[in-house]
Amino acid sequence: MARAKYWLLKAEPDSRLVKGKDVKFSVDDFESVKTSPWEGVRNYEARNLMKEMKLGDKVLYSTIRTAKIQVSIFELA
Repeated sequence: MARAKYWLLKAEPDSRLVKGKDVKFSVDDFESVKTSPWEGVRNYEARNLMKEMKLGDKVLYSTIRTAKIQVSIFELA
């Protein structure tokens, strides 16, 4: 059995419009919905790395506000 990989993901905790869509998605938002597709990744390297993610991999998910960092650990399901 392959060992789980560990990933670091950052998201926008505050409202910000990109092409008319609010891309805000805080740790609290993620915990409330439990699962969500990750859309709108503009960086090709980041997008390609995300395609390597497999079920069971671990994710350190963070959002950064001025003087406040919020972090959660999730498992890909």
